[in-house]
Amino acid sequence: MGFVDGWRKNQAVSILFTFLEREEKEMGRNFNAKHMARKMVSDTWNRNPMMFNGKAIAQKGVFAGKKQARPRPLLLAACAMAECVVAIRDDAPDFPLFPHFLYALRGLVFRAYKEIGEQVHPQSLENELLEYAGQVMTKSLDQVSERYLPDYPDLFMPGPGRQWPWT
Repeated sequence: MGFVDGWRKNQAVSILFTFLEREEKEMGRNFNAKHMARKMVSDTWNRNPMMFNGKAIAQKGVFAGKKQARPRPLLLAACAMAECVVAIRDDAPDFPLFPHFLYALRGLVFRAYKEIGEQVHPQSLENELLEYAGQVMTKSLDQVSERYLPDYPDLFMPGPGRQWPWT
């Protein structure tokens, strides 16, 4: 791992930690947000390092055959949280932190769309990552809405007068 890889990972960990720490305080429980953020980012990076280290080659579209730029740390953080949500949703939906992780994923996806959504080329790797995180969030919310809607009603709302950007 080079200097830039480590730097990008640390930026993503910092972003993810901010969201997890907020949920940790909201719950009044300590689940070691720093360690969890570091582990989530590391696992996501290690599953597909070429996607995040700037060595990915586009397979289709206008960028076909060309190297893709490193995705922004915010997108790495969103993908790490999305992978965590998928794992919990599929393997342990009764996990008590699940709605809080959904809140964090929702915040990351909204922040990503707000900060970089219109700057991203529709056929770029960054757009694929952004779409992936948004779709995981939407699918997860659809699957658990009956269960969590009474306790977490604002989790399921895109905001006043808004639609989910990826629908």
